[in-house]
Amino acid sequence: MSSESRQNLNNIQKQAGIVLKPKNLLKTVAGQFPIISIATTMIDQIEGHETGVRIENLESQLDSIVKLRAFEAAGPKIPAVLHDWSVPVGEYLRRTVDIAVAYDSGYHANLDPGRELVQPFAHACIIGEGEILTCKEAIELADSVARKKDGRIVILIGMAW
Repeated sequence: MSSESRQNLNNIQKQAGIVLKPKNLLKTVAGQFPIISIATTMIDQIEGHETGVRIENLESQLDSIVKLRAFEAAGPKIPAVLHDWSVPVGEYLRRTVDIAVAYDSGYHANLDPGRELVQPFAHACIIGEGEILTCKEAIELADSVARKKDGRIVILIGMAW
């Protein structure tokens, strides 16, 4: 058997496999009956909507990647001298912030109320004017602790928030 005839046989087998899948076969048979064909049309619409949602999610992820690349491109391109770590350390210290919860010390039974306590949870990175980048889980954790302790989420930059 030549390679071309083998390839044709493989294509025919793939096409037959698609047609003979239970779901596709059911749709083909159901299309012969008017009331059932309406149900298969509705199923197709639902599947089309699910596909559309997946495509929108992929497009939004692509937009996020493009924005991230733009932020990376906007950063300084000057390579640091290998023996001088002051430039990268300075950049790290300028851009790194902490996500924390500030709450009243009255939450703890053995402390007097009125003092404000701060509990850090995660790091974040300053990426632009008024924008920081961190993971979703860090924000969710800080938010749940802030609600439990009747506090608020704060961004710590050095000794200030």
